[in-house]
Amino acid sequence: MENLKYGKKITTESFFDGKMTKNQVSYSIPVIIKDKSQTLTEIIKSIDLISLKKTRSVTITIKSDDSFNLKMLTKEYIVEKIIWQYF
Repeated sequence: MENLKYGKKITTESFFDGKMTKNQVSYSIPVIIKDKSQTLTEIIKSIDLISLKKTRSVTITIKSDDSFNLKMLTKEYIVEKIIWQYF
């Protein structure tokens, strides 16, 4: 996922006593969807991220418009997690 074309790259850094204890990079990628078939395709692509060992978990959010028509699917997953312990 080095070439992110759209979406968010989220970097989270945690500190304790002035020292970094955790550095995590995750992606949040929205996809505009129109029907159930396209939605299922995107869910399968999300499962592939795990089977290809690119992440250990994927969070999928599916949103609809006011008429309950499918509108957007967002998948969010961690791509890099580095933990330091200085305790």
